[in-house]
Amino acid sequence: MFRKIYLLIFILFFGTFSFLGCSKPNEKLPDNTLNTELEIFYTGSLKDYIKSLGKPVIIDFGSTGCIPCKMMEPILQELSKNYSDKFETIFVNVAKDTKGTQEFGINVIPTQIFFNADGNELYRHIGFFSKEEILNTFESYGISVK
Repeated sequence: MFRKIYLLIFILFFGTFSFLGCSKPNEKLPDNTLNTELEIFYTGSLKDYIKSLGKPVIIDFGSTGCIPCKMMEPILQELSKNYSDKFETIFVNVAKDTKGTQEFGINVIPTQIFFNADGNELYRHIGFFSKEEILNTFESYGISVK
């Protein structure tokens, strides 16, 4: 009886983390990166960099070893290409930018954070987020993207 309970607990625990498909933010991952053209290089704090942009921002914290992160890649590229006049799209590889990851307290990936033009955080989302949901989130905070 107890053996079945332990087995069930193990399956539920393992299944939950397998479903997320994500690694810990500070885990060393392969050097190939997603969204290389969306990665940024900054000095100082990431928060200061965001404020310096002077427009709304979405940051996606992710990695190469995360299935939902890989699913986000084409969406982020499309947003960057088609909505750059409305908001900035940034990808932070948690394996490379541990400073920015710690600055925002990222514990699970992918995590998307939305900011207004003043650099104030508006909303956080954990997990896969569709293009439509991203655009609707900006709209729900009064940021016109259409």
